[in-house]
Amino acid sequence: MHFGNPLRKGSCADPENIRHYSEYEVAPSNEQRDLMVVLPQKDFAWSSHNESAIKIDEKAGIWNCEIRIPLDAISATKPAAGTRWRLNLFRCDCAHKANLAWSPTLGTTFHTPDKFGVLEFSP
Repeated sequence: MHFGNPLRKGSCADPENIRHYSEYEVAPSNEQRDLMVVLPQKDFAWSSHNESAIKIDEKAGIWNCEIRIPLDAISATKPAAGTRWRLNLFRCDCAHKANLAWSPTLGTTFHTPDKFGVLEFSP
């Protein structure tokens, strides 16, 4: 089965500077890339040392990804209850010219951190 190499992407922004965020990408082949972004620059040499696993259901034509990102790659401190992080999750499907986002950026790029959603930690 051919999935057209759609990517799953996720970004987590620094609450003090939303133009500074980490980005994580995973393809159905489990190829991955992570980078540190301080708009407009992107540091492709940076590594979070994340781990990912892929499960493909060819019959249903779907795939799932699990990713483990070390906390210290995202934050210097453990989030307390009430801590809010800006986050977005994306699906890029080049074969079908489709891009989906958990919090739509309403533009031609996903690099729009002011449109990221908010993740709030509970007790």
